This record gives sequence, structure tokens and C-alpha cells, in this order.
Amino acid sequence: MSFIDQQKKLIRLTGISIVVIIVALGIIYITSIRSSQDIPERFVEARKNAASVSEDIVRLTSDTNEKIAQINVLEIKGKAEEALLLIQSARASNEAAYGKAFDLSQNLKTLAESLADIHSPREQQIAYEAVAVELSLVSEFISYTQALNTFLSNLASLISNNTLQNQNIVRSNISTVNEKTSLINNLNTQFIEKMKTFDSSF
Repeated sequence: MSFIDQQKKLIRLTGISIVVIIVALGIIYITSIRSSQDIPERFVEARKNAASVSEDIVRLTSDTNEKIAQINVLEIKGKAEEALLLIQSARASNEAAYGKAFDLSQNLKTLAESLADIHSPREQQIAYEAVAVELSLVSEFISYTQALNTFLSNLASLISNNTLQNQNIVRSNISTVNEKTSLINNLNTQFIEKMKTFDSSF
């Protein structure tokens, strides 16, 4: 079997994207510190809250990645029972990341509301566009965690019963996760570009 080698690469890509979310939110924070006093205090506070939740997501995503890497090793060694137990643990950390993503979306909405206090219409519009992209990214990440959960469930079935049908299902799952990973990376690139524009407007 092993499809897990391919999957590890996909998950690492998404992990990188989520790390960049923190960097991008850091750009917002740096801008608010070094720019004029026109930047609202609640904007800074909303960004801090969003960054804090993002850090939780990174930790949980990294934890899931590490577990999947361990599952791969166990599967190669023929330790099916241990691999199945670790899949359950990976599902738990992935589901926790799913919940945190919802929290992050709420924090980003609060961040968007705080932009109403920015006096410059141009700067306000740029920031609104950036946050809108980030909300889309978080929405896609939520969808990604659901797809990953499906993959883990079907991987457990494959380890328990290595049939051609189960292999095909896991292949399909990997393709779905790959598509979502690419979309997340593309949205993240858009967000970074918009925040660079926002930063340069001051």
C-alpha cells in the first residue's frame, strides 16, 4: 500500500500555509504599531486575538502532521494496531484544529468590523479586501480538515482491510486534500499581496 508518503507532503504544504497566516497577521500588527494614530486600538486587539488562535491551529496541525508521519512508519513495520490507535489520535488533533478555525473566523470578522474606524477610505478598502481573502482561506481550511478527517477514516479501513476498493478510496481522498491544499496556498498568496499593498499605503 503506501499512500501515506504522498499524504505527508500534502499536509506539510498546508502546515506551511497556516504558519504564513501568522506571518501575515503579523504584518497587520507591525503596520498598526508603526503607522499613524489613526489605526484603531480595537484593530490591534482583534489582530492579537486572531494571531493567538492561529498559533493554536499551527500547533494542532503540526501535531497531526507528526502523527501521520508516525503512522507511516508503523504501517511500514506492519504494526497495524498501533497505527490504528495513532489514526484516532490524529483525528482528534485534526478535529480540534477544525474547531479553532471556526474561532479564527469569528476573530477575523471582529477584525473586519474594527476597520470601520480607519479614516482613509482607500486604506480601509484594501484592508477589507485582505480580511475577506483571509476569511475565504479559513473557510477552505475548515473544508480541508473535513477532507483530512475523511482520509484518516478511510486510511484506517485500508490498514484493516487492504482491498482494491479501499485503495481507490484513499487515492481519491489524497486527490481531494491536494486540491484543497493548492487552493489554500493560492488564497494565502493573495492575502500577503493585499497586506503588502495595505502596508505601503501608509
